[in-house]
Amino acid sequence: MGQSSALAVLGAVAVAAVGALGDGTCGKMLQNVSCAGNDLPPLTRRHATSADECCAMCAAAPGCRTFTWVVPLPSNPVDYHNICWFKTSSNTCEANHDGHVSGTVATPAPGPPPKPPTPPKPPPIFPPCTVCPPPPPLPPSPPPVRFCKTCRKPAFSWDTIPVFFHGAEQDGPHGGLSADTLETIKHFPLVTLEKWQGDSVVPYMWEEDAWVVAAKQIKAARPNTSVIVWLDSFRIYTANKTLNPDLGSACTTGHYHGGIYPETHPTMLLKNVSNKPALEPWSRCHIYDFTQPSVRAYWTEMCLNLTDSGVIDGCGADASWQRDPTGGTTSRDVSLAWDVGHRQMMRDTTLALGDGVLLGKDPWEVDYHVNGALHESCAGSNGTINMLLNLSAVTNASPRPGSDFAGPLVYECHTNCKSAADCENSVSAFLIGAGPYHYWGVGEWATPEGHYIPELMDHPLGEPDGAAVYDAASSIWTRTFGGGASKGGTTVTFNVGTSEGSVSWLNTTRNA
Repeated sequence: MGQSSALAVLGAVAVAAVGALGDGTCGKMLQNVSCAGNDLPPLTRRHATSADECCAMCAAAPGCRTFTWVVPLPSNPVDYHNICWFKTSSNTCEANHDGHVSGTVATPAPGPPPKPPTPPKPPPIFPPCTVCPPPPPLPPSPPPVRFCKTCRKPAFSWDTIPVFFHGAEQDGPHGGLSADTLETIKHFPLVTLEKWQGDSVVPYMWEEDAWVVAAKQIKAARPNTSVIVWLDSFRIYTANKTLNPDLGSACTTGHYHGGIYPETHPTMLLKNVSNKPALEPWSRCHIYDFTQPSVRAYWTEMCLNLTDSGVIDGCGADASWQRDPTGGTTSRDVSLAWDVGHRQMMRDTTLALGDGVLLGKDPWEVDYHVNGALHESCAGSNGTINMLLNLSAVTNASPRPGSDFAGPLVYECHTNCKSAADCENSVSAFLIGAGPYHYWGVGEWATPEGHYIPELMDHPLGEPDGAAVYDAASSIWTRTFGGGASKGGTTVTFNVGTSEGSVSWLNTTRNA
């Protein structure tokens, strides 16, 4: 089949699919056709064992119209094998791509505008690669050596806006929290403590000890709160130039006792092409060599040792999205092996946490190698709405294709809103798309101030009355909770054209 005729067939399939709403079937699959661009945020890609499975996964993802599945043939790079790409359109599909299968699905997403904006991503800490291949699929994880027996999943309720706290108190008493900070944190069912907790305490104390002190206080004040502590997924933070003579100032912002052992056992460190310890460019920290199973197990043990306190329910994995942490100073083969080992470590840790949580940073990572994400700069936008709808679709899939994780999938939407109007716009977008175990939060990382906003967080909300409805004529999403205004409930709207939201609490609109 020539390129023009292949595209004509695929276009015809797309038209037929749009005319067959709701039957959840696949259109004709075209061999040796690949669709570039038009990736669907945030899911973009998943591992699939067949084109049929790829199609089924695309059909379950709101906004996915077209898919491309890469056949595991010797002619295709191994890190592309069995990758299923989710696409919003078929208008860039091309023939003559051996070992690619493309097609359309018959269930377009209900409601969203034709061109949803892409959610922002954290800036890379080094210049991105020119051509970034997708991560290769991970092998099945072996059973964990041990489980966290005390980790608890976060409490979740629609009684009020589901919220989370992410921050720290650098100079709290004995590395813990002051009475005022503890009073603030009592309002949150999910608390993530940053690496600055107890950072300014005299005498000096290790980060791990400060976290345990603070977590004990939180559990005593509100026993059902889930406490997550913020580790780095690969950097070895230290201020000791004897251990790392090349460290930069950013490498001194964490003071982890767990970093001493790898620094004094250099076989655990990733090496560059000169066989010297590789440096992460932004911080100039040394890097765990996750090509080694023993190093992956060490990181998992660091997290589990914290949960052994009985008051910590999981860990953060900062920079979890990173592919090549060295900025190109290792060989490509080593970089690819490290990438696989890095994600394997996170998957192994997630399984070992049982009912606990390992938080990555990007939404697309959730249910892939972590069971939660703390998403920075979660804007009040249509992109956020579509991202939340996609995450809900992944969560609600039963069974979840390719997932090793049985528990809930956690999403923390962190906004940088600075005014009451901006915060309500952000909350509106969040509530339009949010599902169970999605949480909204605001505030700086290194302080306890600015996280609790009573005028938003203390209003009664109520169970959602259903999914949000999009009106294409007005470009407005609407969703009601607790029966909506007619029954004394809450009505939320979000205008895609202006990125402005409105929440009507008990028939009173606070932000028109």
